[in-house]
Amino acid sequence: MQEETTKRSTGLLIAGFALVVILVIAGLFLIFRGNGTDAEEVTVPDRAGDTAVSSTESEVETAEAEATTATGTSMVMVDTPPTAPAGAVVKGDVYNVTYGAAAEPVALPLPDAVDNVAALDVVSWDGAAWTFLPSHFDATTAQFVVDAGYQPQTVALIEQATDPAALVVGAELLPTQEFVTDLLPVLNEVAAGTLTLTGNGVLSGDVVAVPSGPYSQLMRVTNTGIIIDTDSLTALLGDTNAQATHVSELASRAAAGNFAGVLLDYQGASAGQTAVFTDFVRALVEALHAQGLQLGVVLASPTGTADNWNTGGQDWVALGQLADIVYLQLPLNPNTYADNGLVDQILSYAITRVDRNKLTPVVTANAVDGLGEAFVAMSNDAALANFGDLQFVAGGESVEPETAVEVALSGTAGPLEWDGVSLTYKYSYDVSGQTHYVWLGHEASLAHRARFVTRYNLRGVMVTGLGNVTNGPGYAAALASLQGTAAAPQPTDAAIVWTVRDADGGVLASDTGGNLTYAWDGSAAAGEYSINADFALGNTLASLGAMTVTVAGPVVEESLVQVQTTETTEEPPAEETTPTTFNPGDADAVVNTGANVRVGPGLGYGTIAGGLEAGSRVTLTGRSEDASWLAIIMPDGETEGWVFASLVTVNANLAVSDLPVKEAPPLVAANPGDGGGTSSPPPVVAPISNTGFELGGQIFGAPYNMMSYAGMTWVK
Repeated sequence: MQEETTKRSTGLLIAGFALVVILVIAGLFLIFRGNGTDAEEVTVPDRAGDTAVSSTESEVETAEAEATTATGTSMVMVDTPPTAPAGAVVKGDVYNVTYGAAAEPVALPLPDAVDNVAALDVVSWDGAAWTFLPSHFDATTAQFVVDAGYQPQTVALIEQATDPAALVVGAELLPTQEFVTDLLPVLNEVAAGTLTLTGNGVLSGDVVAVPSGPYSQLMRVTNTGIIIDTDSLTALLGDTNAQATHVSELASRAAAGNFAGVLLDYQGASAGQTAVFTDFVRALVEALHAQGLQLGVVLASPTGTADNWNTGGQDWVALGQLADIVYLQLPLNPNTYADNGLVDQILSYAITRVDRNKLTPVVTANAVDGLGEAFVAMSNDAALANFGDLQFVAGGESVEPETAVEVALSGTAGPLEWDGVSLTYKYSYDVSGQTHYVWLGHEASLAHRARFVTRYNLRGVMVTGLGNVTNGPGYAAALASLQGTAAAPQPTDAAIVWTVRDADGGVLASDTGGNLTYAWDGSAAAGEYSINADFALGNTLASLGAMTVTVAGPVVEESLVQVQTTETTEEPPAEETTPTTFNPGDADAVVNTGANVRVGPGLGYGTIAGGLEAGSRVTLTGRSEDASWLAIIMPDGETEGWVFASLVTVNANLAVSDLPVKEAPPLVAANPGDGGGTSSPPPVVAPISNTGFELGGQIFGAPYNMMSYAGMTWVK
């Protein structure tokens, strides 16, 4: 009995030992598989139209399991990771993933010494290439969590290298617009408009001819305009035959026009149309790729908040995977471009949905008119229409000699105000009891809006409204600054320039400032005169209107002429009066009229108390680059300043061109580029209040010629 019990115990020990051996072998087998030595093929599940991708585990050599994520899902650090994507570096470790029964999402820990979470992307390796994965950062756990539905076999965090020279600068050109030549060398991409979707897939309109240049051209097609034509889009999405015809036509017209591809700007799809809209885009991509062409898709700004964004019928993840380029329309509201503002929040979300190598924000160079939550882009010329026409307040088209004339702009536009958030000037006007606000377009404001492209290291930027601008060098510098080849333009002051001209175009009087009215003392000499109002913003000058004033000649009373036989004595003609001129004598120059002396070469700089009286002799120490301003030492021999060159007579023995070019002091206290803060000071030495401004603008070119000293007492 005891022997039988012993045999039974021995048998149990042998069986137990055998079971342990079997479990050890099974464990080694699993580790063997996890190390990637087994070339088993794993398929990534299809999501949002993504094509299933196969990967071979044996291509990635791993170490022992050292990390885990959610319960049931384990991650093994890769001992010899694949080469990082081009232009990027891997941050932290590369992991192979084994999923539990519940298939919990992958969560990657935030690597040490990472200062900018927004610079990182989650990517997966499929055995041949890296692919962007949608994810979100969980600040509570300090982990990047991959979206549910994705089960990558190998994952990593990467950071794109910064390369400003590779940044793509694009511009939209519409049939009514034209690029100034200065812009062409800095553009890499042009969206040529516009074909418009109408009816059941019918296209109307023509594509503008774009000047040849070093840029690719995309054929723009849209259903937007004054309103979004959702009816035409709904009709198209509801008819599969119409979709097929439409896709074929778009591909054919793009190929026939030698375009690089199509820019698709179809907006207004509802949430219920998400799947069919995605399928339509997929069909268009396939048709274009078959002809070697690209597709760019425009995403509308999302609604909602950072915790609950609503993208309507546009599945950002799916469209981002399908399209070659993803354009994101940023809000028009200039107040949303502050640091940590709405635009910042939208882009923080967008880079978790779309590969930043495809992501291209769309901003405007136009002026913006806002009423409540509705904003419309328009040219600066259209924005200035709210100042109205010139009207007589005193006097009229015909006046007697030395009769004062006063004119005023008749519009409802209020005083100009500096907006430190948008880095430009704005004004308000009323229509039907409702107050609109208008922000004027400016090159510094454009650079300010586009700064997020470099902050988030995105593919590039697409700018609308450049076909309306006239200051080519300024806007070219704004775009080139994004690529690191030019300094960002600085804000400049705005001003209304009033001038009175005679029949020969000579300037008799002038004033610069913010006044919407202007009074002229009149002229003793008969003739035709014009009172002109121009708006100056930096280097841009726009006419606000002109009024013609005729000064009547003296009335000759009729009288009987007595016939005289005696010899008449002819009286000598009256001497003509000539303007007083001043001789500089031994001095470098003499001031011809009372003038302000400024601390810098521009009307945006402050003045030096006292100024200069007519006849004051000064020493010249330098000039501005264009020689329109001269650096001087005032008659006291100590005070230095700047005076407008047209207000002085220079000694004939001195050549202005030989004077050294002196560097101008800065106009602003803060760089409007990528810096922090929510508001920048106005571009003048003394702050401009929200009730208007008094100082004249920093104006170059044509306005200088208006500032002739003839007929003026003091010059601003």
